[in-house]
Amino acid sequence: MTSPRSRRLAAGCWAMLPLGVLLVSSMVLPISAAPRALGPVLAVCVAALLVAAVVIGLARLVPPHASRWMLSLTGAVGAGAAGGYTLSLVGVQFFDDISATSAWWLLPATLVAVLWGWTGYVVHGDQRPSVQQIVETIPERDRVLPAAGAADLVLPWRCDSRSGSLEGAAIFVLVVLGAAGVLVVVSGGGWLLGVLLGVGGLVAATLTWAAAEVRVLVDGDGLRVRSRRLPLTVLRVPAREVLGARAMDLDPMVWGGTGLRWLPGSTAYLGSGGPGIVVHRRSGRRLAVQLAQDEQAAVAGATALRSVAAQARVGTDSSS
Repeated sequence: MTSPRSRRLAAGCWAMLPLGVLLVSSMVLPISAAPRALGPVLAVCVAALLVAAVVIGLARLVPPHASRWMLSLTGAVGAGAAGGYTLSLVGVQFFDDISATSAWWLLPATLVAVLWGWTGYVVHGDQRPSVQQIVETIPERDRVLPAAGAADLVLPWRCDSRSGSLEGAAIFVLVVLGAAGVLVVVSGGGWLLGVLLGVGGLVAATLTWAAAEVRVLVDGDGLRVRSRRLPLTVLRVPAREVLGARAMDLDPMVWGGTGLRWLPGSTAYLGSGGPGIVVHRRSGRRLAVQLAQDEQAAVAGATALRSVAAQARVGTDSSS
């Protein structure tokens, strides 16, 4: 079985390969019909090679989950550029006018980019740590341990939370996209584009506004973070995926800032910082949710979640 390091290296080489394909095609196929396009396409492929090289070189700093997506997207961008240029050169052989090839090569180039990125994603592999490795990183008192005697269900626990930065982001998105739509219409850019910008801004602002005030709930299904303003689930962790839960003081500087944050290895919902719950998932990712109440509420929530997860594990073990 190949090691995670060799798989990442193979995925990185795959992301660099579009540059070689571009160079070969530019030497084999005549480029007199499209000399101006070679420069930008070459710059894109070189940039993709440099990004892939950096991800491989910083293997200890870039988590496997992040490197998998970065190398896949990098390879897709490079392959799309190189593939589109190569297909356009081939199309010149069948059409006298270079502009006649612009319509037909776009779809195949997109398909090449998707397949190239997907191949790199598969080659890289998941490389997630084992359950035992994840458990070893969790303090012993915060781990979920199946207890055959814990048959009584814990009553549902709930607590509210709020993020002022998300409310500010909702207003910002609404104002910016709404103003952009008005400017497009006024400048003669067309009603359709203006309406699309306005509607898109309204939808994005509404969803962001809905996530600004949530209720954190622990029941027999696990942990859910639901909006108090609209019937939407913002975050969810099934009980069977919980390996540990702890109450701790959450610092926005550690979790990427306030609001709803997605980082390599973690997801966080924070206000201005304070007591909250950190959930260790079976996938290796952590979820941090700040609560509006004090540390005792966080301790009660973490205890309830560990109990529910332990009962879910007992049920899974007995069914298997």
